[in-house]
Amino acid sequence: MELARLILEYVKGLAWPTAALAIAVMFRRDIRAILARIQKAVLPGGVTVDFAEEIRKTKELATRIEAAPAPPDRPRAAAVPLTEANARMNNLGLKPVPSGLDMDYYKDIAARDPVLALAGLRIECEILIKNLAKGWRVDFGPHDSPMRILRRLRDA
Repeated sequence: MELARLILEYVKGLAWPTAALAIAVMFRRDIRAILARIQKAVLPGGVTVDFAEEIRKTKELATRIEAAPAPPDRPRAAAVPLTEANARMNNLGLKPVPSGLDMDYYKDIAARDPVLALAGLRIECEILIKNLAKGWRVDFGPHDSPMRILRRLRDA
């Protein structure tokens, strides 16, 4: 009897939160639409939030950031070296690889950061797989995984 009463009290305590959650899930699109139209909110305790003003300030800041010149000491992205292999790839209309097909490039990186070297090797393998597919005239999409492209290469 005591256990049944305990379970009943537990269910009573969860009834309203469960109902509120169910209603929120059922009407989530409508709730989002209403929240998107809110311009200003006054919360308990005297806190006021003006969403329109915050959006205006954010847009103004984004415009200023876009118009500002890049700092001169800003690091530039590493350019792909123009080795003989990369020059040949460019001439064939293929994408050049970061190492220029020189694996010492990744050995040097691995001495400092092995994880970065593995990530670079993976990127290089993906580029080479796509280059092979392009060379063999195998169709693939921009979002196809390397495994899917390799399967298509195998089938071709």
